Formats: sequence, C-alpha cells, structure tokens
Amino acid sequence: MLGNPSPSGGYTHQIWADGISSFSEPNEIPNAETKGPTSKPGFPAGERQLLEDKISRLEAEVQRVRESATKSVELENLRSYPQNAVVYPNLMSPALATGHRSQSVDSEASPMATIEKTRMAIEKEPPKNLLLSLTSLFFRHIHPWLPFLDTQRVFADMGLLKSIPLLYYALFGISMPYSYDPRLDHRSSDSFWTYSKRRIFVDVLEEPSFMSLEALTILTLDLSGMTNGPQVWGALAIAVNLSVQLKSVDNRVFRKSAEDRVDTALNDTEQMHRRRLFWAIYALDSYITITTGHPSDLSDHHIQYFLPSRYVTWRGLPTPIRSSADESSGPRDNDENGLLNATPAFVFSYQLELIDISRKLHKAHIQRPSFDTETWAYQWAQDFLGCSTELFEWFQNLPRCLLPSYEGDRRFNIARIPSSMVMLHAYYHALVVHLHCLAAYPIDAVIHAQVSQHTNESRQTCMHSIRSLTTIVSSLDKEICADLGWPFAWAIWIACRYLIVRNCAEGLRDMASFYVLLDCLKNLSKYWQISGKYWRLLNQAAAEFKARQESEGIPASQSVLHAITDLQISTSELEDRSRPDPVIYTATAARGHNVNVDKVIPAFDVNSRIQNFNDPMSEDAFNMSDLASDNWFSASLFATSGYEQ
Repeated sequence: MLGNPSPSGGYTHQIWADGISSFSEPNEIPNAETKGPTSKPGFPAGERQLLEDKISRLEAEVQRVRESATKSVELENLRSYPQNAVVYPNLMSPALATGHRSQSVDSEASPMATIEKTRMAIEKEPPKNLLLSLTSLFFRHIHPWLPFLDTQRVFADMGLLKSIPLLYYALFGISMPYSYDPRLDHRSSDSFWTYSKRRIFVDVLEEPSFMSLEALTILTLDLSGMTNGPQVWGALAIAVNLSVQLKSVDNRVFRKSAEDRVDTALNDTEQMHRRRLFWAIYALDSYITITTGHPSDLSDHHIQYFLPSRYVTWRGLPTPIRSSADESSGPRDNDENGLLNATPAFVFSYQLELIDISRKLHKAHIQRPSFDTETWAYQWAQDFLGCSTELFEWFQNLPRCLLPSYEGDRRFNIARIPSSMVMLHAYYHALVVHLHCLAAYPIDAVIHAQVSQHTNESRQTCMHSIRSLTTIVSSLDKEICADLGWPFAWAIWIACRYLIVRNCAEGLRDMASFYVLLDCLKNLSKYWQISGKYWRLLNQAAAEFKARQESEGIPASQSVLHAITDLQISTSELEDRSRPDPVIYTATAARGHNVNVDKVIPAFDVNSRIQNFNDPMSEDAFNMSDLASDNWFSASLFATSGYEQ
C-alpha cells in the first residue's frame, strides 16, 4: 500500500497530493503529525485512487505528445524530398545525425549558412572530469586503425600534469560520438566542441610544437570525418607543413611543447614518437587528398627522409622499406609462419604500403591531357597498369595473419578480427575499384583508345572487389561498426558510385549490392558525419535512377545522378555542392570570361556534364536545394554524443 513501510525494511515510494514522488526511510511518513493513538499513516479514503487516476492521465498525455512529435518529424522529412524522387522506406530516417532534434522549419525557407549555425554555438570549456573520462574512448574505437599515440605516455601524463594539454581537448572532441554521458546533450556538445576546436587552432598557430601538432592531427582527423571539403583543407595544410619540422637535421629539433626549455638530444623513444606522428599525418593527407581533385601538398622529398626508418618504426624490425615486388621474400615469410601477431601497429604498416599506392593512383585520376595527347595517353596507360600491378602484388604478399579466415564462422567478429584488418581489406578493394573504373568506363576518348583492350577485364575486376566488399559489410557484427573509421565509409562510397555508373552505362537494374552497402553507410553516420553525406548523395542518385527507369519520359531533374556518374567530379566537390552554402561556386557573372578548353586542347573531348555541373544557369546543374531544408537543420554541426543518438 502506498505510504506504508516496505516489509523488507527498504525505501518506500510515496506520492504526495501534488503528484510529486519521493523516497523516505522505513517507518517515516513525511508531513505526518502525531494526533494520538487513533491517527494512522497513509492517505484519506479515496485520495489514493484520485492520485493514481491523475498519474494515468498524465502518462497518456505524455505518450500522445511523443507520438505527435514523431509524426511531425516524419512529415517534415517527406516534404524535404523532391516530388519526383522515390523514397525508400528502409532508408528514411528522421535525421542523418539521429542525435540532434529536428527543428520545425518551413520546407520552402532557405536554410541558414554554416556560419550562422556556428555562431549559435556558445563556447564553453568542458568539465575536467568529463574531458579526461572520454580519453579512453579514443583508444578503444580509433587508436586501433591509427595507432600513432603512445597509450602509456598519454595516460601517465593525465595524472602528472596540473594543466590539461591540448591533446586531451582533441581526444575529447573526437570521442564524443562514443560517449553516453548525459551531460553531453545537443547544446553542450556544440559548446564544448567549439571551445576545444578554437583553442587548438589558436595555440598551434601561436605556439607550434610537437605536442600541439599531435592535437592538430587528431582535430584534422575529426574534421575529415565531418567533411572532405575546404573546411578540412586548412587544418591539413598546417599539419603537413609542421610535419616537416619533425625531422632532425644538423641537431635542430622541433620543441616538445611551448613550456619546454630542454635543449638535450632526443632519445630513441622520443624519436619514434615523432616518426609515428609524421606517418599519421601522411596517412591523413592521403585519405583526404584522394577525395579531392588536387594533388597532395606533402612532397616526396620530405617523405623520403622518413621512409628508411618506417619498417622499424611500425614493425620493430631493422629491415629497410622495399618495393612490393622485392618483399616477396624475407620478413614476410616469417609473418606467414605466424611469428608476428596482427597488432594495430603491424596492420598499420601494411596500410601505409597501401597508401603509397593510393597516392600514385590519385595522380592518375587528376591528370589531364597535355598538348601532346598521344604521348600523354601512352604514359597514363603505363601508370595505370603499374598501379594495377602494385595493388595485385601487395595483396599477394600479405602475411597469413592478415588474411581473414571463414572457417567455422563467416562473421567478422571484433573478438576475432580487429577493426584495423577490416579497414585494410575494405580500403584495398576500394582502391581497386577506384583505379579500374577509369578503364571500365573511360572518362574521355583519349584514355579509351589506350585502355580499350582492358575494359572487360577492368569491369570484372571491379565487380570482384565489390562482391568482396559486400561480403565484408554483410558479415560485420554491430559491435565492430563503432570501431571503423571514415576511410571505411569512403570505401563503401566508391563501390556504390561505381554500381550506379555501371547500371546507368549498361542499362541494368542490378542494385542489390548497392542497398546492402548503402545501409552500412547509414549505420556509420552515427559516428562519422561524412558517412551521412555520402548516404544522402547516393540515396538521391538512386531515387533519380529509379524514377528514370520507371518513367516513360525523362524526369524533370537528374542533376545528382549525372554528377554522381561523372567520374571527373571529385568526391569533395560533390559534397561541397550538396551544401546550401557551398564554399566553392561558379559565379554567374563570370560565365562569359571562362577559358574555352576546346581551343586550348582541341583533341580533348570535354564532357558536357561536368560543364553543366559547374554552370549554375544550366538545366542540369547540380542542385540539392529541394533536400536542404529539414536535413540541413537536423544534421549535426559538430560531433554528436552517443547519449543523444
């Protein structure tokens, strides 16, 4: 009975007349006065039933409000899709970033710019205990596939330093999506992340040092998980330029911190920390640059300085780095005998070898014909075949401990196969598709003439890698999804984009693998915003493709589908154009002053679709404004805590 002591002597739940519940000690009745031997604890006759009825009515009202809010969000999202687009029930979600509440806006209203959303976030320093508690989440979810930090050093410094270094603010910001701390609501997450980001930027510009560069590297990784566009290029450029200072030449040493006044030589451990930081920046630069249409700012000259020591830095063996063709014997034979375990550093060393090939592959993507098109095309074809051979040899020379085994269990389980290995294989298959798509569906006649004999072989190679990638995605446990980085999302994006190109070029409707991969992108968007942007672009392209297949005439708009299938348009440019306020745009007033490419390079057949993509006055100009309203407001500006998801 409400108000009576519990038989077990524990706490008794009591409800007061105003509907507020509390807990009291056994045999204690709040606000009860002693009125003699006839007074009894509890409620007057009939009062208990009245209170229970009131509680039931309040609970029913709360449930109706929740249902009404859910329906309102769904209707707003349906309005945000164009009338001619097909909405897939299994792909719709109230928001790409489920952690943020959707704001009630008019679907016809123009979305506000990023700067307005940023100004709404008030800077606030995160509590010290909250900041430090999130550090371990980085080493649980991200460190396994980018293992450049010394775990023991980071946690040892945590208990020794009076002031919190910049590194912990960077680790805090990137770890928020994995935290379920109730203090990280929508408003607090934006405020804490804004403070952390700006403090790192100011300190690294004013007082550059090894420790501030570590923080900037983590921040650059965080930003790259949000966008591939210009917003991350600045941070990357600073990190790349400062990484050059990590090499010790003529006893000149990059200081450890702004407070450090020590002028002694670096010991072996400190030198290894600096080499690992350089290779982390090298990997980030490669991950980001391959999504763009421009070359890397990190020159081969600086890379060559650190290259001889890369093997010992990551594998602990004094063996020089050699080409893939030369490494068919030697240390890898020992690896195949199982003498080495697949530690994060060991797996990352092979990831770096794969990244070496990706940089050559990217050059093939961004090269454009010179005046001597025949010579250029021949050299391009040789580079293409060289990259293809290197990818094949890299995979053939993998040690057995890095090859997944399906014996007895076809599931990629986090306890059996680490996330770093899953990302290694996914990135390999993505690079295969990214390279061979150029020969499978050549972007211009000059290249087609050189690689026409490889077209069928390249198409088969691409589909083999896509089937392998689909198998990986289908076999993933839900637990491991939180441990996969955004380069894994990029790998899925590349495969999905190729499938759309293939279906459009050959008039197919083979989209089963496409939707398997697309669902994985949606799951990854909980942790990496860029995955949600990939999902949104591909979802709209698939809607336009399906509308074109089902309609007798040509749909009103296929701008996204045309842009997705044009392989000359880079990922970063597609993503930037999908924003309501793109950073890089084509000015209408300057259209008459554009250089005529046909006059400069007469033999080069300029694709009309890329012209329309850049021409705001064209009917086929890339346009996602119909989708921008609610999605733009509900998409998270910064990292979203797991508590909000």
